[in-house]
Parts: sequence; C-alpha cells; structure tokens
Amino acid sequence: MSSYVSTRPGEYLGFSRLTPFRVTVIYVAFGGLLLFVSDVLFVILIADSAVLARVQGVKGAVEVLLTGGIIYVLSARMQRQYQQSERRYHNLTTSSPAPIILFDGKGEMVWGNDAARELLGAEETETLVGRPLSAFVHPDDHDLCERVRFRVTERSEAVGPVQIRLRGEGRETRHTRVSAAPGWFQGEWVGQAVVVDVTELRNVEETLRSERDFIRNALDELSDVFYVFDHAGKLRRWNARLTEVTGYTDEELTRMDAATLFVPREDPPGDGSVVAALERGEGFVEADLATRDGKRRHYEFKGSRLTDDDGAEQVVGIGRDITDRTQMERELRENEQRYRTLVEMSPYSILVHSDGRVVYANDAFVDLVDGDTKEELTGTSLAEFFHPADREDVGQTAVLTQRGERLPTDRRHRVVTLDGRERHVEVTARPIAYEDEPAVLTVVNDVTHQRRYEEMLTGLHERTREMIHATDGERIAEIGIDTTDELLDTDSVVYAFDDSDRLVPLGWSDDFDGEGIRAVTRGDGPLWEAFVDGEERIVDLEETGLRPGPGADSPTSAMVLPLSNHGLLVIVAEGAASFTTTRREVLHLVRENMNAAFDRAERERSLRERDRRLERQNQALEQLNRLNAVIRDINQTLVRSATRSEIMESVCERISAGDQYSFAWTGARTPVDDCVEPEYWSGTDPEYVDHIRATDAQTPLSRLIAAALRDGAVQVAPNVLDDPDWDDHRSEILNYGYRSVAVVPIVRGDSVDDVLVIYAEDADIFDEREQTVLAELGETMGYALRNVDRAEAIQSDERMEIELAVHDRRLLTNRITAESDAHVEFVGAVTTETDSLRLFLRFDGVTETEVERLLEPLEQVTAVQPLSVEGEQGLYQLTVSTPPLVRILQRNGVRIRSLAAGGGTTTLVGVLRGSGSVRSVVDEIQSAYSETELLARRRNTDPIETRETFRDRILDDLTERQQEALRTAFYSGFYEWPRETNSAALAEMMGVASSTYQYHLRAAEQTVVRSVLESSELPDPLAG
Repeated sequence: MSSYVSTRPGEYLGFSRLTPFRVTVIYVAFGGLLLFVSDVLFVILIADSAVLARVQGVKGAVEVLLTGGIIYVLSARMQRQYQQSERRYHNLTTSSPAPIILFDGKGEMVWGNDAARELLGAEETETLVGRPLSAFVHPDDHDLCERVRFRVTERSEAVGPVQIRLRGEGRETRHTRVSAAPGWFQGEWVGQAVVVDVTELRNVEETLRSERDFIRNALDELSDVFYVFDHAGKLRRWNARLTEVTGYTDEELTRMDAATLFVPREDPPGDGSVVAALERGEGFVEADLATRDGKRRHYEFKGSRLTDDDGAEQVVGIGRDITDRTQMERELRENEQRYRTLVEMSPYSILVHSDGRVVYANDAFVDLVDGDTKEELTGTSLAEFFHPADREDVGQTAVLTQRGERLPTDRRHRVVTLDGRERHVEVTARPIAYEDEPAVLTVVNDVTHQRRYEEMLTGLHERTREMIHATDGERIAEIGIDTTDELLDTDSVVYAFDDSDRLVPLGWSDDFDGEGIRAVTRGDGPLWEAFVDGEERIVDLEETGLRPGPGADSPTSAMVLPLSNHGLLVIVAEGAASFTTTRREVLHLVRENMNAAFDRAERERSLRERDRRLERQNQALEQLNRLNAVIRDINQTLVRSATRSEIMESVCERISAGDQYSFAWTGARTPVDDCVEPEYWSGTDPEYVDHIRATDAQTPLSRLIAAALRDGAVQVAPNVLDDPDWDDHRSEILNYGYRSVAVVPIVRGDSVDDVLVIYAEDADIFDEREQTVLAELGETMGYALRNVDRAEAIQSDERMEIELAVHDRRLLTNRITAESDAHVEFVGAVTTETDSLRLFLRFDGVTETEVERLLEPLEQVTAVQPLSVEGEQGLYQLTVSTPPLVRILQRNGVRIRSLAAGGGTTTLVGVLRGSGSVRSVVDEIQSAYSETELLARRRNTDPIETRETFRDRILDDLTERQQEALRTAFYSGFYEWPRETNSAALAEMMGVASSTYQYHLRAAEQTVVRSVLESSELPDPLAG
C-alpha cells in the first residue's frame, strides 16, 4: 500500500502530543507576548516615535519570521507524524487477519489485503483491482451488495455489519459479516469494507441450533411434563406435554406461576407448597396438576436447583402422571382387603403353615376340626389334624411344597377333629410368602358327604346295569324300587301309563299295603296332575291314596317323579325335609335310569313288532279306504247341501262319525284380527270349543291354522304328546284323548278364509296320502261354498243398496284426508298373490309431493306409484295390506258402487245381493270401525243380465268404426301370441292412418274392459 488512506481529511494532521488545543494555546501565548513587548514595553522604553516606528517595523518582521518558523516546525512535525501513521495503518491493514477491501463508486475493487486475497482465492492482490464486487458475491446477495455500495459511496453512510455470502475463485461459498464506511484513498473517496468470515461460526451455530431443536423435540415427545421456573415461581420453560395435559396455551402458561399449576394433595405443616418442596431439593413430591377445565391429575414431581450464567437460581424438573398408578395401588389395597375378607368368609377351610406349624387358619377350618378360636390353633403342629396313616404324606407334601419342588395337586386325606371324629377331605397346597417368610397355603375341602354320595353312585351303577338288561316294565320297576330301598332306605311305588289313559301300579315296596294301591285315572288327584304337567312335586301322603303296611314307619310326605310318558315313581318319607339335596340327586338319577331302561324296553318291543309291520300297513290301507268312503259320503252330502251351514255341519258330522277320527270343527277368519274361531263342530262338547275360542294366537294350534291360511296347504301335528311345542297343552291332550291334529284349508278360488280342524285318537295317522285326500276335501268344500254363493246371487234379482259413513281414523282414506284438504275417490283395485291389494285412487286438491308426504308415515302402504298427475289432481296406485273393510265386503258379497273420502270421513255406497242381511253387514263393519253410521239403504230390483244381454249391451256401447277395428284385430291374429300382425298392417286394411286406427281400437278395448269390470254379476266387491 503506497498511498495514504483515511476516513476524513486532516484526520492525522495533529502531533501525537501537540493537540489542536495545545497549538492554539502556544500560538496565543507567543503572540500575546510579542504584542505586549511591542505595544507596552517599546512604548515605555522608546520615547522617540520614529525610532519606535522603526523598532515596531523590525518587530513585525520578527513576528513574521517567528510565525513562519512556528508554522514550519509544526508542518515538519505533522509531516513526520503523518508518515509514521501512514506506515502504521499500512502495516495494520496489510497484516490484518480480517479481509479488508476498498472499492470505488462503480463497485469495483481498488485494493485488498492478503486476507482478502486468500478469502477470494486470488493468487496476487493486484489481480483483484478493477474487478467488480458482484463477481465474488453470491447471486442471491447481489441486490444487498449493491445497496451497501450505494449507501457508502453515494451517501457517505457507514453500514453494517450485514450478512453477505462470498464465493472465491474455485472455492466454496463462505458466510461473512461485512462492515463498510467511506474512506480516502489516493486523493479520492472510496468505500472500505472489513469482512469477517463467519462460516465456521455459522456451522457451530447450526450445530448448536440442531442440538437445541433436538433437545426441545425430545422434551416435547416425553410422556412426562418438563418445566423450569425461577426463584419467584414463574414458569420459564416447559414442553408440549404440559400444554397438552393442562389445556392451557403457551401464552397462558407464560402468565402463570408454578404454585397455581402444582397443587398439593394435602396441607402439610409449614410451607407445604410443591414449589417450596422442589426448591428444598426434596426427592419426589406428589401433587395434583391443575387443568384448564378445573380437573386435576395426580402427578409425581422431581426437581433440581440450577444456577444460570447470570447467577440466578432456577428449578428444573419433570412430572409423571401417576393417576392410573394411584388408582391401581388403591384397587390393589382394596383387592388385598377383599381377598382377606374372602379368605375369612370362605366356606372352604383355609390354613397357612410354615415348617410344619400352623400360622393362620380361617373360621371354616376351626369349624372343620371342631375348635373354638383361631388363636388356639396357631402354633400347633399340622400333623395333629390328620389321621395317623396320612401324617407322613401330609408332612412330606408340606415340606416339598414350601420348597417349591411340588406343583399344587389335589390329594385326599382324613382329618381328625378335636373330638376324635374322622372327616374325608381334599387338600390343595401351594407355596406362598406369609409375612415375608416362606409358607404353604392349604385349602381343605370337606368331601365327607361327597364320598358317601359316591358310594351311593357306585351302588346305583350296579343297579343300573341290572336295569338296562331288563326286558319288561315289571322287572324295571322292581329294580328301581329295590334301588331306592337300599340306597335311601325309603319305600316307593312305580306306576305305568297304559293305553287306556290310566296310571296302573307296576310295583311297590314290601312295606306298602298292596290292596290300597289302585290305578290312577284321568283327573284323579295330584298323581295324575304331576304326570300331566311332567313336573316333580312333593305332596301329602294322604292325597295320593297310598297306605303303608302295619309294620312300616309313619311317612307323611310323598315325592312324585314323572317318568316321561312311561308313568310315575312315588317315594314316601317322614316329612318334606327328608328329601335333601343329596337324596333328590340320587332320586333324579334313579328316574333317569328308569326312563332309559323303559325307552330301551320300548325300542326292543318296537323291534319285536317288525314282523307285524305288514299288518299295520294293511291296516293303513284299510284306513285310507275308510277315509275315501267318508269322502265319497261327504261329496254326496255336499251335492245335496244348499246352504253354508248345511255344508259345514254335514262335513263335521261325517268326519267325527268314523272310527279313525275323534272330533272336528270348522271356522272362518274374523275380519278384525284374522283369527279363526270354531263355527260348527261335532264329536266334542261345547266346553272345549269355548276353550279354543278363549286361547290366544300363540298356541301351536293357532300357528297351524295361520300356516294353512297363509300357504293354502294341509298342516299336521303328527304326535302332539311327544311334541315339545304342545307341552303346555298336555292336560288338554290327555283329557280329550287325541294324539294328532290336522288343519285343512277350505280353498275358495284364490282365497282361503275357512279351515277344517280334525283330531285323531292315534299318533302319526295323517300320512302323506291322507293329507292329499284331505287337501282335495278342502278344495271340494270350497267349490261347494262358491256354488252356494253363486246360487243365492243368481236366484235372487233383488238388490239392497246401502250407504255408509265411516269416521274411524283406522280407515286408510280417513287418515289421508284428515290431515289435508285432499279429496280421495276410489277408482278400482286388484288383489295380489301376497295377500296385499293394489288400490287405484284419484286425489284432488293436493300435489304429488303432498301425496307422498301424507302416505309416507302409513305403515299399511308399502308402495306408491303416480300414474297420471297434473297439478293438484292425479291418479295413483297404492300397494297396501288388505284392510278389514275389504274382507268384510268380500265375505258378505257386497260390491262397491262408489267410495269417496274427504275431511276425515269416507262415504261408501255398496250393493248387497242375494239373501245377505244389511244389519249383519253393518254390525260387522262397526265391529272393525266403531265410528260407522248407516246413512241410507235402498231396495231395487235389477233384471238378471244374461250372456246375450251382456253382449248386446257391449255392442250398443261401441261405434261402428270401433266394432270394425276390434273385429279386424281379432280375426287378423292381433291378439294371438306371438302376434301375427301389427297395428300398421291393420290400419292399412281399414284404409286409415295408423294413429286413427289405434285411437278406435283403444276406445273399443276400453269399452269392453270397463263393461267386464263394472258388470253387476261379478262377485268381487272391488270390481267397481
């Protein structure tokens, strides 16, 4: 560096010791001295003015010389100091480790030291001169570099430090901090910049920042809360877990102190705050952590005191949620208490022994050995409580179990009570720690009664083997009686159920008076009731009619055990208390074994009957022949019957008169609840009919009837006595003497509203062939009933027209119009195979949306389809379950002439034909719809319409062109399948346009269809 550089002109003009102030003082003092000499001393010393003038002239010259000398001296001194300063600054900038760069107003470098050369990667300093600064600046920092140059060179402002990235030639980018200011260099103003390379410092900062972020993230990921608070208790730092648990935001926590968050669970003496405890350095402190919603969580806190760089003390620590642990510890203590209570209250005998000595025993063990208190047993030898023959095994097992060398096992021993009695026990032992000492927990179960029970079972097993090999009922009864006598020391009687519906004595103990044991008939006392109900019971001995012999004890009670359908086992004893649980269990086993033996005997009898199977088949054929004879007789009767009652009564009488059937009845479906009640019957008494009428719809018979009505097929219960569904009707079956039931649907066209119910004395009588014959009988009866209805309608040309007003909300049309301004008119209906109805209704006064809203909540409406809708008028098809009103009209032969509804009231005009009663029709409708009134009834006589008159009426309604179009289509095969022609060809035949022909054909078809559906002779009430 060969030239001088400074930040301001004259900055280095002062001497190191002659400051501007000192130079001024010297000059003023010297000038004042000269002035004093010239102006004071010379005036005093020289009186002559001329001399004085010459002297003062000389004085002026001397002043000039002296002033020049001073100036010369000062200038020379300043020059020397400037040169020294320049050398020092040159040495300083050249040898400075910090890169220094000088640049001009154009942003080009004019000088740089060696440090700058190394930073920028230049080989010589001179190669940097003239190069723009932007060549060494990162492209993203060009704008910043230009702003620094502008402020320094154009505005003479000092800038910095600023962050600028530099890139030397062939070197990586370096992060620097640049401070720049204006300076003077070689007689020109330049910018001088001091560059500090902070790349390494930045890397260290990045490392420290990463470590700081890692520590912060690690603290945030802790499941525990982390906190730091100062000596004043103010929170300074925390992790995310604290905000998550408490619900407070970071801003809210900043304003809070630790004492607000950490709440002590109890109030200890002195300063009991959690903060104080942590500051004192106490180990773990349990407290509640307060949350934003007012709840508290139980935490365990650990804190340590730290001193920061400023010497301020802080507490740093963590808190762990121990709410669940505290709850578990509390539950553990409660469980321990419950376990102790369970041991104390356990019905099993429990004792704890260590090294062969009893250290604990519960009350049950004290009772087992007939002791008085637990204390008297503590410390005694374990072996003292066991039989001498078992003591060695007990002692060895205790030692091995205490060592853990033997797994817990059940072992049988004999315990000797304090009064010397023996009791059989099962012992289970396992090692435990009792009061921190090894011990053995032993559970002792008293099985004395069980052992006796097992002995009885052994004897019972031997008797069972004998019973299984018995081939007849008498031998089975004998073995059963001997078993009860030997095992229970009780007397017993066995009854067998025979084919005459009686309970016949099959065997009895020797102590009974055989003459006093008689057969039990239907409804005869508690023995018959127990057999019918199939339930065991204990009764007074006097009620059974049994009398013990003169040498027997004096029993007062009897236990009655039904033997399935085989009979009864009756055991007598002295009072009901004699039948203990053990005795009952043994008796139940005896009963089950006897049932199994009876079943086996019956199966053997069945096998012996294989040779008679052909005979039974012949009997079945004969029975079918007899049934066919009955059917032929019934058919002849049906031909001669003119009324419904004659048909029903004659069928019931013919069926009940035969040998194979007991009785029969017929019934019709009621329109209100679809139930079937008997109307006509034969072969049974009215009491049973009333019983059927009083039963609900959930009986097995009701389900058979419902299935027959639904499926139109014969339904059979082949063996009601063995069918579990009929168990609740066992008394009825036995008292009325039937074993099988058949329900025959009476089919009338496509509908089934009547059934024929037949009862048979024998089981499994309604086989497949018989069901086929009965199904044909049901169809024949339905055909006969339809003929009767038609005959009554044809023979009478008298018609009764009735007009009804129905206000009942249960009627569909009333529910629709009651909730709107709609007017509903019945157009027609079509029945379906699923017992539902497709109604065609015309709505007036409501839009399509309102119609859908009105019909949506109605359960009986399953589907809605708009057919022709325009504004508030439209025709709709509704699929509904068949209403009771329609069933009533169908049953009574009433045809709907018109039906309209509005304002919640439906007006119905119907035509009643034949001999039907207006009163019965109205009563039946009122039973279903109570708010029904008869508005009018009109009698008129319509001429009987024959086939010829019906045809003529249709032809009169057709125009000539319509008749021509219809005949052309019919004769040309238009209605054949597949069609032999089409409408275009037919139109060409008639010489008209296709649309014109279709118009005439549609009009003709509509006239014919309307005439057929509106015919007064149609029996369907929905025909219109």
